Amino acid sequence: MNVIAFLKSSLANLGAVPVADNNPLPVGIYAGGVLQDPADPVKVIGSHSAISLAASGVAMEVPGTLVGLIIDDPGSNGTVKVWDNASAASGTGYGAPTKIATSTQYIPYGIQLANGAYIELGGSAKVTAIYKADP
Repeated sequence: MNVIAFLKSSLANLGAVPVADNNPLPVGIYAGGVLQDPADPVKVIGSHSAISLAASGVAMEVPGTLVGLIIDDPGSNGTVKVWDNASAASGTGYGAPTKIATSTQYIPYGIQLANGAYIELGGSAKVTAIYKADP
């Protein structure tokens, strides 16, 4: 069997998406929102949670990582600011309020928050926060 035939075989491409004859991209297997190892679907790699917000509010009540925000609707003059706080827009803030230009955009954060995440929304913006709580 030559290399190209092997790469096209299902065994070689387990958990991969072929994008050309010789370079498949690995992909994760999701089951119930949990990323699993393609070689061992029983082994959990990690998991994330999400919450939609139509007004300022708590996205994560415990310490963890704010992975990013999906802008569902920028609204009128929409802005967003992240606070390291589980209950209010106070404590450590991350940057100035960011103007939201378009909907269905993703804003990556990847920041570790010691107290939780409070998302302050301005205007009439709507977002979905993606986060991973600490164990």
